[in-house]
Amino acid sequence: MLDKIIKLLLITILAFVAIFLIKNVIRKEESWDFVGYQYKWNKDYVDNNGLKTQTECMDFGNKWLVQQQSSDALFTCSNNCKDAGFGTGQVVCNQVCEYGKKGLIQCRH
Repeated sequence: MLDKIIKLLLITILAFVAIFLIKNVIRKEESWDFVGYQYKWNKDYVDNNGLKTQTECMDFGNKWLVQQQSSDALFTCSNNCKDAGFGTGQVVCNQVCEYGKKGLIQCRH
């Protein structure tokens, strides 16, 4: 009887561990957001949310950048952004990389 209880308990624990691991794998799906703007802090910007990879975001950004006249045009690719919760529209991202006409400017984590 005790062996059956131990086996049942072990199976239950393994099931919970499997559910936890699967849940974490599903949750780690990346989402990249593109934002392009002519000057730093310009309110007139272009965005494209939900890009699947950083490369896809950079490709989109480079195509957008080629079309811009200003040498000050910039774009960012940001990863897994969420509302900061201040009610001001601010977001917190895992990673933000900024690019200009000469390439990568900086990445912040």
